[in-house]
Amino acid sequence: MTTPSKRAFILLAAGSSRRMEDVVRDKILHRYEGLSPLQLLGKTIGQLRQTPEIVIVYRDSSQKEALAKAWGQTLPVLWVQGGRERRDSVWAALQALPSSTSLVAIHDGARPLVRPEQIDELYERTAEHGAAALAHQVRDSLKMVSGDPLSGTATPLKSLPREGLWAMETPQVFDFPEITKAYAGAICRKLPLTDDLGAWETTGKPCYLLPNRHPNPKITTPADSEWLESYLRSRKDLVTK
Repeated sequence: MTTPSKRAFILLAAGSSRRMEDVVRDKILHRYEGLSPLQLLGKTIGQLRQTPEIVIVYRDSSQKEALAKAWGQTLPVLWVQGGRERRDSVWAALQALPSSTSLVAIHDGARPLVRPEQIDELYERTAEHGAAALAHQVRDSLKMVSGDPLSGTATPLKSLPREGLWAMETPQVFDFPEITKAYAGAICRKLPLTDDLGAWETTGKPCYLLPNRHPNPKITTPADSEWLESYLRSRKDLVTK
């Protein structure tokens, strides 16, 4: 009988919510239709076929206290304080995990709508391919601008081909030893990482992309917050405790 791989799930919750413009104090703890993104994700993790070791990355002691109070799950949590940049937070979480970990999922806490069956499949695909991520094809027309559209002046545009372009989401799941080595190199070289596949790319190894046909937006701005409120109002099944 094959021994199940030891899985971990890193939940990044240390973001400052600056782009919420003070409309929402903490986007991970703000309640939408009665539940916060943290609680929604806790429910999702609790439905996985194999319970992973859960790491929640927090900003400071006061936020950690609020997160722990709101967690509401019997699942144990390893708490890790985040760093200045996203890459520093992920690196701290990776270092906190035991070396016996086989697969690790890294997820932005501001994406509360990921589904348990998607996470299960990502773990399985990672066991086959070394890395897997939720993603969707780019459908909008893309333009390169040479000026600053926010300045209120017109700017030259250049069309970019969208064939072969995919927008990355999270979770992004990896072979634990490989992503740890990749992150060590990225930290040493101070690479600017907007996601974890940025570190994986330095290995030259491929990644399996799981097309996402369901909403999984990152809640970043007040408009995103309003959208999530409206969406959950229409999906009472998601917020039933």
